Amino acid sequence: MSSDFQRYVSPLPQRAFTQEHFSTLSVQQALDLSYPSIAPEGSVTSTELLNDVPCSGSATVIMHGEVIPHYKDLLPITSIMEDAFKAGMRSARVEFTFNGMKYSRLYHFSKVCSSLGL
Repeated sequence: MSSDFQRYVSPLPQRAFTQEHFSTLSVQQALDLSYPSIAPEGSVTSTELLNDVPCSGSATVIMHGEVIPHYKDLLPITSIMEDAFKAGMRSARVEFTFNGMKYSRLYHFSKVCSSLGL
């Protein structure tokens, strides 16, 4: 993995739901968190890699109470992400359904990695 790519996809350690974040929580703090809802596997209907560099919180951070795709649905993106990064891609548009609602989200590559626990 190239160092530029690794830096780009690595979430900041203080962000919620990162491995570093969980390692600093007390049991009570972990119990008090509002976790994201995870759509069932197979809920993703389409993905598209883009050269947009999103900066919004919703594109870069897993938010409390947010609905996110199942990690297995994001694996195809991560398998091509480094090559896509070399080709100028910086984000992924992910469309999925959950409880009858359709979602279309733009994710910074670091949020894709956060959703996988990477």
